[in-house]
Amino acid sequence: MLTINKNNDRNVGEIIKELRKTKGITQSKLAALLNVSPSMISQYESGIRSPKIETLQKIADALEVSVDFFMPIEVFDLSNLSDDHLEPIDRAMLIEFQELNDAGKRKALEYVYDLEQIPDYRKE
Repeated sequence: MLTINKNNDRNVGEIIKELRKTKGITQSKLAALLNVSPSMISQYESGIRSPKIETLQKIADALEVSVDFFMPIEVFDLSNLSDDHLEPIDRAMLIEFQELNDAGKRKALEYVYDLEQIPDYRKE
């Protein structure tokens, strides 16, 4: 199975909470960065309230991730994909990618998204 880009079984609040803790930021600090109350952050993280897209963008900026980071995960079954469908570099990337936990996979995808924005790294 290959997990791509997003988060299936978790809501946005759970992802915000995990990322905030990973970054070592308290609810109070994140609230101050967003100019909202700590209770608002708590409500987002517990799923009581959902942030508007504009607020989600501010959260993403504060936590230094793309807003895509908060979107659902799509899972693809690659078990029936034969070797002749993949270039060696693609196969190597998939093997290494599968060794990462979910947080590592999201971080790797962030790097890929960043690289895609640089014309020198895109396919022509």
